[in-house]
Order: sequence, then C-alpha cells, then structure tokens
Amino acid sequence: MIVFVFQLGGQSWAIDPLEQVELDQASGLQSSDDIFNQNHVLNSRRDLTRASSYKSGRFAWYAHDGDEKTAWVPDPKESGGSLEISWGLAEPIDRILVREKKPQGIQSLRLELYDGKHWEEISPISPKERGQFQFAPRSASAVRLSLATSGSSSGIAEVEVYNTQRPAPLARFGSPGLLAAMQKSEAVVLFDGSPYGYSRAGRTRVSPRVAEACLSDDWTRAVLLFVCESLGGKVDRVEEDRIEADRISTELNGQTFTFTMTEGHGVIEQVGRLAERAGLEWLQQGPLVLVGQGLEALKQKPILAELETLLGQNPFLIKARPEGVADAVVTPSLTQEGTTYEWAGFRATAIPGTNTDAWLKYAETRAVRTWVGAPRYMDMYIRPQETVDTAADFERLKAALRSAPEENDIVAMRAFLNKHHEALAGEFSVYQALGIEVINQTGAKTWPDTIHDDFINWASCYVLTYYLAKNFDVAAHQYGNEPDWYFDQSTDEQVRRRLTLIADAVHSAIDDVNRDHHRGLTAIFSAPVLASDFQGRNARIMMQTLHTRYDGTESSDRLFQLFNRHRYSGRPHQNALEVRQAKQMMREEAGEVLPQVFTELNFATGRYWGRPTTTFTNDTPAVFSAMAGIWGWMLEEQGVYGIFVFKLSDPGVWSWNNTGPFSNTVTYSMHREQDPDGDDKEHEQISYGTKNFEVCRLFSKGFHSGRPLLKTDVACSDPEYRSWTTYDEESQRFFIWSTQPSDFQGYEIEFDFSHLNLPHGALATAELVSGARHGEVICGVALPASQKLRLHQPPKSGMLITIQAQPLTHEVVSPVADATVQQGEQAETNFGHEPQLSVGRHSQSDQNRMSFLKFQLPDEPAAITHAMLQLHGQSISRHAYDGGFLFRVYAISEDAWTEDQLTAANAPNVFRTVSSLKQVDLEHYPVGHATCFHEPSDMGITVTQAVQEAQRAGREHLSLVLIREQYWPGEQTDDVSAVFAARESGGGHGPALHLWKERPQVDASAVQAESIGGR
Repeated sequence: MIVFVFQLGGQSWAIDPLEQVELDQASGLQSSDDIFNQNHVLNSRRDLTRASSYKSGRFAWYAHDGDEKTAWVPDPKESGGSLEISWGLAEPIDRILVREKKPQGIQSLRLELYDGKHWEEISPISPKERGQFQFAPRSASAVRLSLATSGSSSGIAEVEVYNTQRPAPLARFGSPGLLAAMQKSEAVVLFDGSPYGYSRAGRTRVSPRVAEACLSDDWTRAVLLFVCESLGGKVDRVEEDRIEADRISTELNGQTFTFTMTEGHGVIEQVGRLAERAGLEWLQQGPLVLVGQGLEALKQKPILAELETLLGQNPFLIKARPEGVADAVVTPSLTQEGTTYEWAGFRATAIPGTNTDAWLKYAETRAVRTWVGAPRYMDMYIRPQETVDTAADFERLKAALRSAPEENDIVAMRAFLNKHHEALAGEFSVYQALGIEVINQTGAKTWPDTIHDDFINWASCYVLTYYLAKNFDVAAHQYGNEPDWYFDQSTDEQVRRRLTLIADAVHSAIDDVNRDHHRGLTAIFSAPVLASDFQGRNARIMMQTLHTRYDGTESSDRLFQLFNRHRYSGRPHQNALEVRQAKQMMREEAGEVLPQVFTELNFATGRYWGRPTTTFTNDTPAVFSAMAGIWGWMLEEQGVYGIFVFKLSDPGVWSWNNTGPFSNTVTYSMHREQDPDGDDKEHEQISYGTKNFEVCRLFSKGFHSGRPLLKTDVACSDPEYRSWTTYDEESQRFFIWSTQPSDFQGYEIEFDFSHLNLPHGALATAELVSGARHGEVICGVALPASQKLRLHQPPKSGMLITIQAQPLTHEVVSPVADATVQQGEQAETNFGHEPQLSVGRHSQSDQNRMSFLKFQLPDEPAAITHAMLQLHGQSISRHAYDGGFLFRVYAISEDAWTEDQLTAANAPNVFRTVSSLKQVDLEHYPVGHATCFHEPSDMGITVTQAVQEAQRAGREHLSLVLIREQYWPGEQTDDVSAVFAARESGGGHGPALHLWKERPQVDASAVQAESIGGR
C-alpha cells in the first residue's frame, strides 16, 4: 500500500542527488519560487544552456538556481570555460547580476549579449564589482560568460537578467491585476479538467509525471498532493507495493485524519474537506476551484475571467497570430555542406507473433539495431574435438572452419538450426520485407584469458555472423553491449585482443559468405560500444589498434569501421560537444577519424524513469523536444554515421523495475485487450507509440541513407531555434526539420523556398509533434508564387516539412462507404447512413465506438506520390478544459464490408467487446494518429504508404479504421470521445482522400495555389 502524509508548512522530502539530476532535465527549477521575480532566466529551460564542458553532477543549467553547491564549474583540466544561457526571443534588458562560486579562483570574467545577429561585450559597473552589469536598455536573447580560472572549483552559481524598467513581472505569469491580487493572497487555483494549476509558482502541471492529471474524480490523489505542496506543505511517501491505496493519511497543522477514496467523494468535495481540516478558505466558481488564504482578492470578475483563460486554454494549441514580422526566417539552399545520417532508426526486436512488424512499418525506419548475440545463440554449439593450447592450434582450427563454415566437426550447426532458425527467420524476414538495414550486437564482452576461450569466442562470432549474412544479408555488427566494467578489470593487452579477435571474426565471416555465395556484402564492425568515458583508456586502446590484428600484424584496412558508444542525455549542446571531443581523441590516437554511431540514445537512462519522484515521460514536451534538437545538433556536427533510439519494443517493460509505462522505451507494451473467451497472446504487444517515438519517426523519414545536407540559413533572435534541410533524389522531395525549444511561446516562422528551383504550386506538407499533436499533418498547401510558407510552430515541438519537387496533379476522392459501429447492446445495429461518424473507448463496452472508411482507388496508371486522409470533427468532453482526444488510424486489407450492413458484430478484424483490433501485422497496421479538440476543425493523416501498397497489390479499395484503443493498463478514456462529419453530412466536410500524382508537364498558367482544406 502507498501512504501519503500531508503536512502544511515544512521542508520537502530529500531526493537522491543523481535522481535530482535527471529530474532537472524536465522540470523547471526557479531561482525564486514565486511569480513576482522579474528575472528573465527564471524558469528558463536547462537544455537551452550550453557550456564549454560538462561534468557529472555539475551540469550547466545549475547556473540558474543560485546554489553554490550546484554551481557550474569549468573542467579542471582547462584554464577556464564559457557558459551561454538563452531565454528565447529577444527582449529588452538593462541589468545582469552574476554570482560567482569561489570568486578568488576566477581570474577574469567576460560577459557578452546576443541580439539575434551579433555578440556584444558588456562592461561591469566597476572593476571592483565585476559581477554587476548595468546598461542602457537593449534587446537580447542570450548571455555568454567566459571565465579564466586558477582553481578547479570556481564557477558560476547564478545568473540573473532583468529589465528594471518593466512595470510588471513577466507577462507569462499573468496581468498586473492578477499579480497584484496574488500578492494579497496565498492560493491555489484549479480548473475543471485542466492538467494545470495556478499559484505563486505560476501555471504548473498538477502532476508533471502524468499529463492527464487534472481536476477530475479520476485524479483526486494527484490534485490533493498538488494543492498541499503548492501551499508549502510537506508530503512523506511510504511505498509498500504497487497497488494504490484507497486511503490517504493526512497530517495538517498537527491534526491527523484520513481520506477514503471509495466513499463516493468527488475531487472537488475532497479539496473542500482538505481546506476545512487545514483551516483554509475554498471557493468553487464555475469551472474554477480556489483554495488557500486571502481569496477575497481573487473574487473580482476580471481576475476570475483571466484565471479561466489562463488555465482553460491548452498552451500547446496553435493559435492564430496577426500577420507581421516573423520570429524566424528559414532559407534552405541547394548548396551541400554535408550528409545526413546513414542510419536513423531504433533498437528493436521483431518478435514473431507480436505486432512489432506493424509498428516498424508505420515508423518507415530503414535501420534497426538487433540483439542476436553470439554468447546467447552460438557459444554452446562450438564444440572443437580438441583443446586449443597454442597459437598454432588456433590458426589451424580457424583455417579449417573458414574452409567449410557449414559442414565441419567444430560446430553443431544442425542443433543450432533446429532450435533457433525458425524464430530468427521470422524476425529477420520482417526486416527484409520492410527494407530495413540491420546492425547486430554480437560477441561477448569478456571471457577467460586462454587461447582455447579465444577460439571459442572467435568461432562463435564467426559462425553466427556467417549465418546471418548468408540467410539475411546482415553485414554490420557491433561488439558486446557496454563492456566498460569488464574492460576496466582487464589489462590493456586483454582489451586489445578481445576487440581485435571479434573484429577479425566478423570480417572473416563476411569475406567467406561473399566467396561461398557470390555476394557483395561490405563488412562493418562497430566498437567499443562504451556506456561511459568515450575519451578514456578503452576508447584509446581501440583507436591505437585500428590497423593491428589480434596476432600483432599490421593491416592496410581498418579493423573497425565505426566508433560506437551510447548516450543518455537530454542536452542537445552536450551531445554535439561530445561528438567533437570524440573526433579529437581519435586524431590524437590514430591520426584519423572514424564515423560515430550511437546504438543507444534517449533522454535519460532507464533507471530514472520509473521512480515516483521522476517528473518526465516520453510524452513530456521537454523530453521529445530535446530529442528533436539532439537529432539536428549532432547532424550539424557531421561525422555521425547513425543513431538508434532506445528502444522501439520491450515486451518485459511492465515487469521491469516497476516502471510501468514510464520507462525509456519509446513505445508502451501490454497484453492487448480481447474478448473474454479469446486466446491469450503469448507476448505483450506494442500498445502505444509515445511522442518521443513520433519525433524519431518523422526525423528518420527524411534524414537517412546519407542524403545531402543542404545549407540552411536561419534568421532568429533565439539562438536555440534551428532548422536543417536535405533532399532525396529518388522521391524528389526536400525535407526540412524544424525544432522549437521555447517553453513559453509559439514562433511565427517563414520558410523561404525560393532558392530550391521548385515547380509552380509545389506541394508542401507539415507534420508536427507538440504538446497537442502526435505527428499528424497540420498543413498541406500548394506553394504560392513567392515560394514562401508561413507556419506557427508551438512551444517545445519538432516539425517535419516535406516539399514535393516534381510537378503533381491533385485529386480529391470521397469515400464509397463509411460507417460507425457500436459494441454491446448495439452490436447488431447498422449506423451506415448516419450523418456523423464517432470514435470512443469506454470502460463499458456498450459505449465503445469505432468507424470504418472505404475509398475507391484510381485505376489509371499515374503513380501516386503522396496521399492524405482528411477528416473534419471535434472532441466531446464533460470537462471545460480542451485537452483534446487522440485516436489511431489503421489500414486493413479487408475490403468486402458494405456501409448498409456493417455492424460491430460483423466488422472485420475487431473484437466484439473491446475497442481493439484483433490482428495488427504487416497487413493491418497503423498509418497515423489524429487529435481533435472542442472546436471543429480539419485533421490530416499521411496515408501514402497504405495507398501505394494497395495499388501494388492490385486492390480496388483502401479500407481504414478509426479507433481508440487502450494504451496502457488502467488507462481511462470514459470522459471524452470524438465525432466526425460522415459522407452523408453535406456541406463538404465529409472524409476525403487527397491524392497527388506525377504530372510530366505543367501548364503554369492553369495551376492555382490551393489548400487541402478547400474542396
């Protein structure tokens, strides 16, 4: 049982320092915890702060919190360093305070301001007060501090940036009237259904860890915790097991009492009881609930109206802004300045019998890292008839094995095939079917230091590599996963021999497959797969042996093709810095530089995601926007061959360390819902792809396979806003990746494509991952004559813009059939002629609704290059807050259903009592997601892959299912559903399939700029 103890007026519980480090990556620490501080740096994101060096436990963003114990300190190996802090778009400032840690060790301090174009040095008030800067107001968006130090522990404790002429605190906290009222009170304000609350800390999430937590009966416990903590309370947590308690023990001002969650008390009533026991005021005013002291000051109608606006609007929704000067101008060119990653994919395992294949198909990734390790799969089958005692024995048996890899008395190959071939063929056939390139984790991390064990491990890796290359064309392998600890216990010679032995095994196996089976495979061996110090001893040993074989002879070829390590850090700047540092290390040791590959990368290591105090998930905007930045910043450095995000699938996630859905796995897995009489699935299935997954999906769609990286000019006063461009010659498409890191405001961005030589009316689409969007299409237009596109990009988001560079024709197809089905008592009822479609998932199956669409595909031969589904609808919610409703769109191969006969009882591929598809595989797979809100609007989902596949298969129709499934055990979606205009609705709002086809010749005078919204 979990017991929560409240106590108003006390210190918060202690948090493990390492856990605090990870918590800081996604939570906003403030140098002052109230809204009246005018410091621009207050609550600015730590991932927008960059440093010349990063040290464990001393991350650069600590320069925001004013605590000398957590100050930013330059690397002691250097004589100084630099620190940059950005607060977004340029704003007027006139004063800066710099608080130094151990100032006696700082020899000099230089401060510069960035105005959007240039850095300008600012002088302190006097030489004696070098940390105080006062100057005439000027516009700036970032500050840079450069230090020269004489000691290892001198640094920056805090930086404060002010506009002393500002008449009121920062506008993001509210109007002067609201702030004046808050000064007279000590209050917490909540809004019906909103995940946000308002207090002296400004607008903050009720529960940073759970996006859905809001003023609703389902989140009573989270709301009570938030109210108590916001009013200065103390919370003691005692965790006894994973089952949530129905009773909450509360101590307020020395009085102990208990809340019982099962007695029918709603959340508002519970807040009232909490206030009564604590001697606080509370007030319910429409959708607002206020609790605290001095509420009279907040009862004015204008104040209440502002609070409703502040808490009742989703801050991540795109809001219209008046036309004016853009916040950023992005101008791609045709000048190449590098290449994209060769690999941009996931750590994944396509387990036969699961739906991983469908999700890999949806992701459209072209690279995965697999885990068919030689120690697990092959070691037991290496059975030499003699003990290998000498180097001559090793070479003799090695030669015998290479001369006949598949028929010899050293390997029990038949036994291996009998046990593993069927499962491995099931896995790797998925990668082959989807055109996915594989890098496989293979040899052991360590083994006993004998020649016999050397041979066992060489032979094991050789035979498995040969098998994977012969059967599945796998030619890229990496050393055993994260051998750091084992290498640290070994001598330099042992580390060299192990690395070079496995390298030799991989290259020998690929050479022999090419010899025996007339292939043209190129061996890639990637090492040392480090988890920690990428510049230390182990990395340097590998680079020193870049051309030295295990027997000491020299090779003209490299034994290692890629420098491999893992990285878990949400700081784009640090990742980019480390790429440069790794290059320098390689030059020092080998005089040449290997391309780098990250076969594991995510926001933070797995151990930090499941703890109760961890505030972030893979759906937290700070997480997925940081990952969006990492992709681009590391691309900008060049020299990175590939990145594999950890990870696409993990069937054991629910049983691992009690993490539940909040692990660093970018998809959630669970045993899928099914009818009570259904057969249990052997494996957990992927149930949900997080927004971090969507960021990786969109980026990898455009920036893989070594495409040209094109010079892209960005004019923006925010130095952290970035954009990158590439071109795919095969599909004739430009891809632009845009990352918006600001916490507090959306950016108006103008994309100027006039330098790309595009045809008149070229198609431009934009797909967005943000706090409100899940990778869906937000824009699809034919570019005007100016070749400029204006988009509003919300805070903390990643966006992929795709430009079709060839002339296209546009066709709009209406469905030939559409219908909603409803389970339970309505399972036999046909709703095919209703004017509305509906989607909803409920704890009672009677209210489960899903909708089917069927489109007639064109029969003319013109190739379809792009296809998009358009829907028009809105969410229906009992809450006042417009939180949106997310649902999924599947393509299915069954086309025989008809509109006037379809029911829940006969609908293809759906269960009868739960909102879930029966089969999710390569023929029934997700094609996208859509989010609708209270306000009716158009939604777009890219369905190009599904349309092209249906045409290749010779099908006449495309069938789609709109469905809301359960994404994690216990998820509750009873309070919200969605309705859409059906084809019978009239008014031109019914579902539509937009098709763009190749057009060899273009009559420019006949082409009109058009939006997909007009039909």
